[in-house]
Amino acid sequence: MKNLKKTRVMLACAVLALACAARGVETKCLDGLWEFAFAEGKSLAEAKADFAATDRMPVPGCYDLVPGYYMKRGTGLYRREFTLARGVPGARVRVKGMGLRMKLWLDGREIGTSKLVFSDLEFQTGPLAVGRHRLAAALDKTRKERALDFIALMVTDPVRGNSELLFRGDEAVRRALPYRRAESGVLLMPGVLSRKKQLLPEVLAALA
Repeated sequence: MKNLKKTRVMLACAVLALACAARGVETKCLDGLWEFAFAEGKSLAEAKADFAATDRMPVPGCYDLVPGYYMKRGTGLYRREFTLARGVPGARVRVKGMGLRMKLWLDGREIGTSKLVFSDLEFQTGPLAVGRHRLAAALDKTRKERALDFIALMVTDPVRGNSELLFRGDEAVRRALPYRRAESGVLLMPGVLSRKKQLLPEVLAALA
């Protein structure tokens, strides 16, 4: 099995699960540096698997936290090759986390899409021949397309007892939240660990 993690707009991780009759299920982790390009202003519907890479991006990772792509609107395009020593009757690509929407291709053939934000997903590949294969993924920022007022991602450090909030959208809501904004734009949340008990009440109060 191979697991792919993509990256807030995030690709968390990817794994390819190979169904081998003689040896059961084998896995191949695809974490590492992927070819990358950013299609500014383009939607997921316009994304293509055969894009011209202009950069490299770590997976797991969030491309829109990287200088040069921060705060930009568009679609992040990822691609990585892998090699099989023998053919398999079937495989699954597992994506352990992605946001906001994703489209996935294998050897130029679309094998799945998802609108399940920050979810653990699996996609069937069908039979795979011996040799080299190419996996590509597109992730877009779709707050406007989905008619959302804002999107927020809370990242927690339970060891230090702190969190950070990545917020995009309605500035009036952001200003109403009781968190200091760092130079990077991230909201600092000292002592906040619970989304349900600590963050949600503040968000609801900001919306009131």
